[in-house]
Amino acid sequence: MKTKEQEKRDQYKYNRKLKQTIFNHYGHKCQCCNETRYEFLVIDHINKDKKIPRKSGKVWYIWIIKNKFPNNLRILCHNCNMALAFFGYCPHEKEAYALLT
Repeated sequence: MKTKEQEKRDQYKYNRKLKQTIFNHYGHKCQCCNETRYEFLVIDHINKDKKIPRKSGKVWYIWIIKNKFPNNLRILCHNCNMALAFFGYCPHEKEAYALLT
């Protein structure tokens, strides 16, 4: 019989494996700033797509895999994700646009 600590550790490994499967599909970096540190990366809804359910953790990861990795998701770092949520744009996008003009 497993202890609660062992069950917790197994669940953590399972969740991380699911997330890694998703990162393998979408890429291992922020699609805005190219951040690659795993701890900083999250799954983002492109254009706040309402067809994609708002879930988190294991339930979210399983949904993505079962739905064959919808193309309206992407990997962002927390900074880019929060900037989009709060301001509607990412500072990196503004910087890249300024360089082009």
